[in-house]
Amino acid sequence: MKLVKEAYPKTDLKIDAEPIILRHEPSLHAAIEASGRVILPIPGGYQCCKPEDILFLKAESNYTEIHYLDGSKKLLSKTLKVLEEVLPAHRFFRVHKSYVVNAAHITDIILSTHERAVKLARGFTIPVSRDKKGILM
Repeated sequence: MKLVKEAYPKTDLKIDAEPIILRHEPSLHAAIEASGRVILPIPGGYQCCKPEDILFLKAESNYTEIHYLDGSKKLLSKTLKVLEEVLPAHRFFRVHKSYVVNAAHITDIILSTHERAVKLARGFTIPVSRDKKGILM
């Protein structure tokens, strides 16, 4: 058996240097979400808004109409399912296959034999489907 000489001799050199910590720059997306706002894809870019400013979302085929508390609305070329995933689940509820409502703006819940609906601020009445009735109880 042949011994191989070490190329670099061992030394007793001790280095008392601080570990290098690289600062990770947060993304703009993460910073906006950390501020409590949501980022919605709109034609030509994105819109940043507070979830409490959204009253409800209404599906229109492969488009979604967002109704805001100030009375304005926007039509987005995204499905309701895509936008529902962006919004905070503890605040927004799908009450119908075509509607997602902001629970903070519900004023009345109607559960009569002929009608199931929620009334929202600004006078909107949103239907509740039979299978979604349970989330209102």
